[in-house]
Amino acid sequence: MILLLMSLYSLAVLDGAFSGICAASGRNALIRKRKYYLRAMGFGSLCNTVVSVAGLLIIVISFVFMSATTRSQLLIELGEAGTRIAIILGFYAGFVLAFFALRAIPSVDIRSATSIVAFGPLSLFRPVVILFAIGYGVAYVSTGSGLMIVLLVGTIMLTARRLVDHSWQNRLAISLQSSSER
Repeated sequence: MILLLMSLYSLAVLDGAFSGICAASGRNALIRKRKYYLRAMGFGSLCNTVVSVAGLLIIVISFVFMSATTRSQLLIELGEAGTRIAIILGFYAGFVLAFFALRAIPSVDIRSATSIVAFGPLSLFRPVVILFAIGYGVAYVSTGSGLMIVLLVGTIMLTARRLVDHSWQNRLAISLQSSSER
């Protein structure tokens, strides 16, 4: 179970880094943007860490109010649902990472092509992939508590990118405002 939680957390941090890049894309006129994108990736990962901890706290609190037999059955169900979700999201993350690996080739054409051909459509399909993963996980859950927890986690996953995007925009607006006041 610890390995599963670490896998899901790793996927959340990776998704946060991807979300940070998406939030930062097209919003900076610098030619050399490595530090800018690294900050955005760190910011996205931090946001997803906070959201993941909040989701884990909700799950732990819900476990406190359950009987021992309900807890053990729910733990088994959540383990299976989490494994199914991790498989789908792991394939998606691997696919995205493969295109990031292509960007290591020092060619402007390849970098442009990956942005247009891969990252645009992959960002567009992200909610669909998450919904499919949650549906695949829910298919194993038979208790109302398990269903509620898996759907809550899915909702958190779907809204996390929006949180990163909104927070990054606010952060940029504040930094632009402070730099114009100098």
